[in-house]
Parts: sequence; C-alpha cells; structure tokens
Amino acid sequence: MSLTAITPEQTTVLKTGGMVSSDEWFSIIAESLPKAWEIIKRLVTEAEGTKQPAIFSPPNLDDTTRGELLRMMASTSIRESLEILLRMKFGFQNCHKVGVFPPGHEKEYHEFTSIKSQLLNQSQELRDC
Repeated sequence: MSLTAITPEQTTVLKTGGMVSSDEWFSIIAESLPKAWEIIKRLVTEAEGTKQPAIFSPPNLDDTTRGELLRMMASTSIRESLEILLRMKFGFQNCHKVGVFPPGHEKEYHEFTSIKSQLLNQSQELRDC
C-alpha cells in the first residue's frame, strides 16, 4: 500500500461520495512517503532559489527511499497534484533520477524526459539501481 496515512474516517468520507481537502491530501502524501517528500521539497527549494531546474541523481538509494520515489513519480494523481501545488514540472528517469523544472524551463524538461536522455542515463554500474 503506497499511502499509509489515510485514516478510516477519510476512507469512509470517500466511500460515501465526499472528498478530502487539498491540505489533507498533501498531508497524506507527506506522511506516507516522507523520504520522497523531503527529496522533492529540497529540489523545489533549490529550483525556486536559483530559478533553474534542480536534479536529484543518486549513486544508490536504500530500498525505502527508492520505493517511495517510484510510488510518488509513478502515480499520476500524486505527481500531478504536487506539480500544481508546487508550481513545478517533475521529470523522472530510471535509476530514480528526478528533475524539478520551474516555469519557463519547458525545453530543459523535454530534454530531461527525452528518449535520448533516458538512454544516456543507462550504464552497467546502474543496472540494479
């Protein structure tokens, strides 16, 4: 289960046609995926400060962090809602390479998410990344 911080009360509300608030949703993400949340927050802070894309390219990660990043980036609802909240575009490549792109950096985003960049991100050393 990816999102462990959802309460039984929130589940009941959802099952009866209600919704959780945006604040509740982001709290669920932050509490359920704390290591991924910290990485994204750090990248967003860097991108806001420099007005340039920020890239996380780890040499290796522990299984918990790796799993959390995969869950966050692979879930359209999580990734897209974070992009809206944080006003940034996220890119993701194999081996848990994450890019955060502020507005105005569409070219860099498209380069980061291109087939060429994905293929160049591959190596024998990163085979089991």
